[in-house]
Order: sequence, then C-alpha cells, then structure tokens
Amino acid sequence: MAAVVVPAGATLRLGAVEGHGARAYLSVRGGFQVPEYLGSRSTFTLGQFGGHGGRPLRIGDVLHVGGTDPGAGGPALDRR
Repeated sequence: MAAVVVPAGATLRLGAVEGHGARAYLSVRGGFQVPEYLGSRSTFTLGQFGGHGGRPLRIGDVLHVGGTDPGAGGPALDRR
C-alpha cells in the first residue's frame, strides 16, 4: 500500500483489477459518506448491500468524502 495525494478537484482513475480473486481498496481521510450497514461502510457486492447502493461503482458515480479532520475517518483508517 502507498499513500497518493490527489489534489482537490482532480479525477482519480483506477485501472482494471485483473486475476481471479483480486481486490482493490480505496480509502480516504474522512471516509466516504455512505450509509453504515452492520457497523461498516464497505460494499459487499455479492450480497448486494452496504456502501454505495450495494453495487460496484459505475461511470459517473460520485462519492462524497467526510470531513478532512485526521481523526474523522474512524479508528480503522487511523491505524494504517
């Protein structure tokens, strides 16, 4: 893992995740403003719940980010 600084107003593009069982994770300071489900804001696409409507992101989706306070993301983000 590596931290990448993305300037305000920039577009972040992630390439395709290839390979059986491969995953990609994106976390941001402040967390994403999505409904909490079972104590998490993660998306479980197979179960179709959580996160961004329980589905993979699509072109044109907008993810809103919480506050910029370093502690705003909660303990899980602060440990990394």
